[in-house]
Amino acid sequence: MTLSAEQFIAQKEEQFQKDLGKKKIIWMKDISREGKHGFLREAWTFMMQHNLETKVFVIERLRKAEMQGTTVHKKIKIGDIEYRIGYYIVGHIRKAKGHWMWGQFCPLIPQKDFDKLMEKARKEKTAQRVRDNVLKNYYNDQILKKLRFKKGAYSIIRSLSKQYKLAIGSGEKIKQIERYLKYQNLNRYFQFIGHGGLVFNRKSNPD
Repeated sequence: MTLSAEQFIAQKEEQFQKDLGKKKIIWMKDISREGKHGFLREAWTFMMQHNLETKVFVIERLRKAEMQGTTVHKKIKIGDIEYRIGYYIVGHIRKAKGHWMWGQFCPLIPQKDFDKLMEKARKEKTAQRVRDNVLKNYYNDQILKKLRFKKGAYSIIRSLSKQYKLAIGSGEKIKQIERYLKYQNLNRYFQFIGHGGLVFNRKSNPD
């Protein structure tokens, strides 16, 4: 008897949890076929397609744990995080008939389900690290070192500040603007900071 989508998801949840507890490595062949990549599945989210109860989508957060043999892409390194979006579906032919099978091709997903799946993955924190890592990389001190002033800009700001009250505006968060100014020793020249928090329905609001 074929498992329902709910039963199948419960079964896979239990299996994935056991695999994680054992730190089971998922091996994938390198495109060269002379090496392979090993991933640890850190988190996952399952969801049934809204109009097809024999199809279940999954998002997996995979962390690169090992590499063996020769690999083509030299910039890939241990610790890298990648996401795999796939699906399981009940087969209809030969030995697969009536059994849940891993989809062999890229998943086709209704827009309604895509939005819902992404939101579910964020709520379950499967995809949370994407946002966390972006913010961590963007709001650290390393980005400050990449700031460059155009020639003459500093002297113009300093000169104008002696005659006028200066303001600066950006859609960025005020704390980040203040960090930029302080790092470049410019905070003393501006009396007002216009920032994204002051604007109602700011980007990317469609209205």
